[in-house]
Amino acid sequence: MGLVSLRFSASASHVRTARLVAVTVARRAGLGEEQVEAVRQAVGEACALSVGRLDPDTQVTLTLDDAPRQDGAPSPARLVARVSPLDAVGGVGSV
Repeated sequence: MGLVSLRFSASASHVRTARLVAVTVARRAGLGEEQVEAVRQAVGEACALSVGRLDPDTQVTLTLDDAPRQDGAPSPARLVARVSPLDAVGGVGSV
């Protein structure tokens, strides 16, 4: 699927939207329902942690990138989710 980015102001009201985007990307990337649920939880927690520590005028970016499997199969081996600014959450989260 490639790279998907979502930029939003640091407000708790946008966390749900970020989760919905992440779930959609995970499903389109071919992840199973257990993995999709793990993506939803991880992205929700990372975004909530980030917006909780930032000024509401700060922009938060959620970036989702799937990694192709080594054997060439169409389903990704993983989905990497990054929430920035990174200094707000202490690092990069991977799902």
